[in-house]
Amino acid sequence: MRAVLISCFNYYDNRLKLVDRYLSDQGYEVTYITADYDTVRRKKFISDVSQAIQIPVIPYRKNLSFERIWSHIRFAKDVEKKLEEIEPQLIFCMLPPNALGREVIRYKKKHPKVRVIFDIYDMWPESFPIQNLKKWLSIPFYIWRDLRENALKYADGFTYECKLYREMIGDQALTLRPHAPFYLAQQPVPSIPFQHTTDQIIRFLYLGSINNVVDLNLMIQFLETVQSKRAVHLDIIGGGENQDIFIKTLQEKNIPHTFHGMIFDNDSKQAIIKQVHYGLNVFKEQLTVGLTMKSVDYFKFSLPIINTIGGDTKEWLEEFELGYQLERQYINRTVDQVIQTSPEQWQTMSQSAKRLFDTHFSTEVVQNHINHFLSRVIFPAFNNETERGEDDE
Repeated sequence: MRAVLISCFNYYDNRLKLVDRYLSDQGYEVTYITADYDTVRRKKFISDVSQAIQIPVIPYRKNLSFERIWSHIRFAKDVEKKLEEIEPQLIFCMLPPNALGREVIRYKKKHPKVRVIFDIYDMWPESFPIQNLKKWLSIPFYIWRDLRENALKYADGFTYECKLYREMIGDQALTLRPHAPFYLAQQPVPSIPFQHTTDQIIRFLYLGSINNVVDLNLMIQFLETVQSKRAVHLDIIGGGENQDIFIKTLQEKNIPHTFHGMIFDNDSKQAIIKQVHYGLNVFKEQLTVGLTMKSVDYFKFSLPIINTIGGDTKEWLEEFELGYQLERQYINRTVDQVIQTSPEQWQTMSQSAKRLFDTHFSTEVVQNHINHFLSRVIFPAFNNETERGEDDE
């Protein structure tokens, strides 16, 4: 039996590795198809996955560009050609780009016995961050959304990165097909011996891509307000298209900061994080997202968060009390909460962040969930559950 895993953006380690592990255990010969372009570093790369097939794509510099759209369309069409060569019995495909959904379903229609599962890890185009442009792009946005919804209707099942996305998927797909949340998974790390006190400098961390979906203005406004009452410091681990603007503004506002650049090694991250109080999970108001990779990183390192997004993360923040929700119209309230937090309260929040990670995001937990879901879709005859419309939580 042959299975193909597809990710345009090389999300093998973050998600597909778990799917690969289950399918390999079931006797599948697994092939991984991805592009040869790293969208974070903006350069070509060579995958270290032994069974990977890398499709050459058109490079692009900006996330919102014609070059990116055309690059994704060409990649999707080339994927369909590869599927014809491999002739798999199972396809697990990550969306977006939504054009992949059209090409994979085109293959399924020619080969009806193949099982197709989609994984929605971003709600595109709903997550488009610039609100005043949405009305001008309503027609292409409708087309992009329709590509995804049509693909889900013909799939044998689908997963989504967070429960918030389920609320935005069409009722027909939710009713017809089995579906389940597939949370981001990471290996746990040893407990961090934090080395700070909350009555001195309050240290914040921004971790991840510095791009057009991050609300840099709100982040800086928040840090400015804290600094008016208490000394602050911001550590930055990451980079991206807006990093120069971010750093320049921090300098202009005289906000102390250290830019560490891209760091992928956990030990190196821990050396910085052990001095930090809060991770910043601050995104633009228009963004449709319920979970971010950076927040899972924060939780993994037992770091409480300052959060702006809704959905799953806001619900967990309230349930586990692992940080503070930053409301744009009530910045001072959040600042006062941060300043008034005692060392004992901070320690409780830190423990809550780690408990959330262990409950929902550790590799072992997510592996068990995805194993169960894949079993339902691939081997429905051997399961007692109804195949359609179930939400495996």
